[in-house]
Amino acid sequence: LTIRRKMSEKIQIGQVVCLKSGGPKMTVISLIPDQKASCECMWFYNNEVKTFCFSPEVLSVQKSVIHNACE
Repeated sequence: LTIRRKMSEKIQIGQVVCLKSGGPKMTVISLIPDQKASCECMWFYNNEVKTFCFSPEVLSVQKSVIHNACE
């Protein structure tokens, strides 16, 4: 299952993403193709696992996953 953000860019489960506005790197753990397609993401904050569903339009796929924070 993939969710298309644009014709050329797809978000898939397992990809590392971040918010376009910045923040921690997150892993896409599920895709919810409802009326407003959303991506459930997981990340760590203070040694706790956090999850939230984001609209794919606010996410940026990360090509490099070496650093902890998004560029």
